Amino acid sequence: MKNTSISLPGIPALPGSPTRDFYVSEETASHAPGGSPLGHYHKEAECLYVLEGNLSFQVNESRMVLHEGDVLIVLPGILHHDLIHEEGARLIRILMDPALLTREADIRRRFIHPFFDNTERDCFLLPASHALSAPVRALVLEIEKEETSADPLKGLRIAASLHLLLYHLCQAFPPEETKKPLPSREDREIQKRMIHYINENFGEKITLDAIAAAGQVSKSKCSSLFKTYIGLSPIDYVNEYRLGVSKSLLEKEDTAISDIAYTCGFTSQSYFTKLFRQSFHMTPREYRAAARKI
Repeated sequence: MKNTSISLPGIPALPGSPTRDFYVSEETASHAPGGSPLGHYHKEAECLYVLEGNLSFQVNESRMVLHEGDVLIVLPGILHHDLIHEEGARLIRILMDPALLTREADIRRRFIHPFFDNTERDCFLLPASHALSAPVRALVLEIEKEETSADPLKGLRIAASLHLLLYHLCQAFPPEETKKPLPSREDREIQKRMIHYINENFGEKITLDAIAAAGQVSKSKCSSLFKTYIGLSPIDYVNEYRLGVSKSLLEKEDTAISDIAYTCGFTSQSYFTKLFRQSFHMTPREYRAAARKI
């Protein structure tokens, strides 16, 4: 399969991050590397299958609760994030670039593009009670099983399962029946520009004025959009993103903690440590030691 640049979801990308054809993992409430409380978007479609418990999730302006047996498909480029994992909840998360699917022109024109490039939808929710839920759930389980197998030919089986998954999804959501009115896309694009600005400049000084300027909106409009789409103030989002980057650096690098703090845009190590402890209930040093024991 084609090699694409999917970095681990929920973890801000770092230079030299590994690339994968796609990403699949079973997660629990206490260990969810794919989940992220930060609003984000990516070029891959995301599939969530709730194995047990409940998961609160946000897609653009809409908040929902996913229950055991539900399957959610979030389309590429759509703002989304996990809200709450119920204690003991388990799920399988798949990220897949639609470019992995067949290059046959007629199939891409009739099925792949209408499904993944749908400008009238954000996501597709397949409840556990849906008639076509069982084969979709079975395929998600098969894909997760194959990814962890030692079979040197597993890539072929995964590719076949991905195509069958799309087949059943197109049965459940025929392209000609999936259109529905959406809110104005303008605010969504503004929010994505502001997130992109923060993600690209997190190591520098970032002010509310600069974030608003990136979206070409007023400061009050900027704050309102972050509240709607992210559930955080713009500056709180900046700090949470910086903390996410710092976690990756603490796990992978032997750099001094003070240098990591400044690299991530914090003005002092003491302020960095204070925010880190508030978010993760341990100091950066304690986190580094715990992460390297795993």
